[in-house]
Amino acid sequence: MQEQSRVAILIDTSSGHGRGLLNGMIRFQREIGSWSVIFRSHKPDQPAPAWLKKADIDGVLARVPHRQMADILHKRRLPVIDMPYTREGFGFPSLFTDNQKIVELAAQHLLDRGIRHFGFCGWPRGMNSRMDERCDLFVETLAQAGCTCSLFPEQNDRRDATHWENDQQGIADWLLTLPRPAGVMACYDDRGQHVLEACQLAGLKVPDEVAVIGADNDDLICKLSSPPLTSIDAGFERIGYEAASLLEQMMNQNCQPVTAQYFPPARLVQRQSTNIVAVEDQDLAAALRFIRDHASQRITVEDILAEVPISRSSLERRMKKFIGRTPKEEILRVQLERVQQLLAETQLSLAEIAFKTGFDHPHYLAALFKRKFQQTPGSYRRAVRK
Repeated sequence: MQEQSRVAILIDTSSGHGRGLLNGMIRFQREIGSWSVIFRSHKPDQPAPAWLKKADIDGVLARVPHRQMADILHKRRLPVIDMPYTREGFGFPSLFTDNQKIVELAAQHLLDRGIRHFGFCGWPRGMNSRMDERCDLFVETLAQAGCTCSLFPEQNDRRDATHWENDQQGIADWLLTLPRPAGVMACYDDRGQHVLEACQLAGLKVPDEVAVIGADNDDLICKLSSPPLTSIDAGFERIGYEAASLLEQMMNQNCQPVTAQYFPPARLVQRQSTNIVAVEDQDLAAALRFIRDHASQRITVEDILAEVPISRSSLERRMKKFIGRTPKEEILRVQLERVQQLLAETQLSLAEIAFKTGFDHPHYLAALFKRKFQQTPGSYRRAVRK
């Protein structure tokens, strides 16, 4: 009988990030069935638990928050997989979310809604290098699209933003300086919730005047926000699973650990906070809303023209100029976005999803999906549920 490996898991359960990592680790542990686990919820401001220095363990899965814990783990010479709070880490094999892919999803989502004025709400510079990176990449991504981005706080601002009451009015004042409609990305979902609350304080309508998108898709925060917060599912469950798999290989001396691995986000989860078509051209806005509301009903360009009193050539020209897509391409984009949502959130078969999203045949849908996303519907479903 195979002896069970003894694994210590030190993850903070107060956030969706930590809970996602744990769900992935739990799934791996159930599949392999040969771990005895010591689990403790560990907050980043807590010292390393005393038992960590001498516990009879074979490996550790952790979000190593500080040098004190790192020194203990280095001295023990155990296999350790870290899912760091910061970009630097402490020299252990580390698994990260891919911030470049996260901000690209967020920026494109806002651009697709016609927004051309942007802001990024984070914490004071230097508090967290991963947040600083996310901010910088968002600004760079928008610059490539010909757009600028206002920052809160500004890079040289060192105000005390660790308590919501201290900077609530500051965020509200900053939001009022943004040209509208504006699209604001928050560094994390809790900061996104702060932005939504500041919009209420400033009397700004969400999403009509300010569309807000968070990051990490903390389900509790996003659904309890008012209105519910659009966010990027960073794929923490997959990272937790892969971290556990890598630790198992290291404990069995079956691999040479890589210093850092980056994982793309699972998907964008759209909620009410970005449900907007921000286009000054009222006819074009009406056409885009009609597509958004009816794309899954097998609509054609003629159906759009029956609702919007413009010529086909004018519609084609305006849409291509503003969003870079033809009406047919926009219908297909919205259909496939809905397909992704149903694959991620339901148990429906591909045939049922095809019917619900306006495709005649599941085989045709599968081919389109693979051409667009470079993976089959089945592999996409498995990936977002890891």
